[in-house]
Amino acid sequence: MATQEKLRKSLEALRNLTKSNQQSSDVAKKKEKIQHCYVITEAISNPTIRISTDFHILLSNSIEAFLRLCDDQDSDVRMTSEECLNRIIRAANDGYIGKIQIELHKAIKKNGAARPLRTALWLFSILAHHIRPHKGKPYVANLFPSLIRIAERTEESVHETLALSLPRIMYVLGSFSTENETKSLLKAFL
Repeated sequence: MATQEKLRKSLEALRNLTKSNQQSSDVAKKKEKIQHCYVITEAISNPTIRISTDFHILLSNSIEAFLRLCDDQDSDVRMTSEECLNRIIRAANDGYIGKIQIELHKAIKKNGAARPLRTALWLFSILAHHIRPHKGKPYVANLFPSLIRIAERTEESVHETLALSLPRIMYVLGSFSTENETKSLLKAFL
């Protein structure tokens, strides 16, 4: 219970820090954000918290918080959040990859700021081989329109990440797509 309470407090503190202080680059705020990132990572990686009934909600909120911090002004905070996100994925490799994929898919579908989108897209492509065959068609139906909207963006860094991610995604989901879905995706790149 103590771990879960620490996790909730850190998530709330991070949410307040990112909402209230978008412009400030104060060193104390930076250290506090980094500290909360590590607390969240340790708590989510702790095997005792996985028996909690609301672990899925806590995992979802943690991934959202880390993706939000991927767009922070400070590069140290961005690197820490990406590192913590990778550590959570490695720790949750045993049974929560589906939930992580859903959260990354939500971030891709949101089509928000470039940095979190790039992180979500790359991590989703790395985890794409974990998609179960019966989930392939729903992912194609929901992911392809998002990929088309991402291809229409103007940021070159987003296009680079999309170019690196798409072969991995198509290797897994390409067999589930129809000819029209594939054509519409190809048209977005032309």
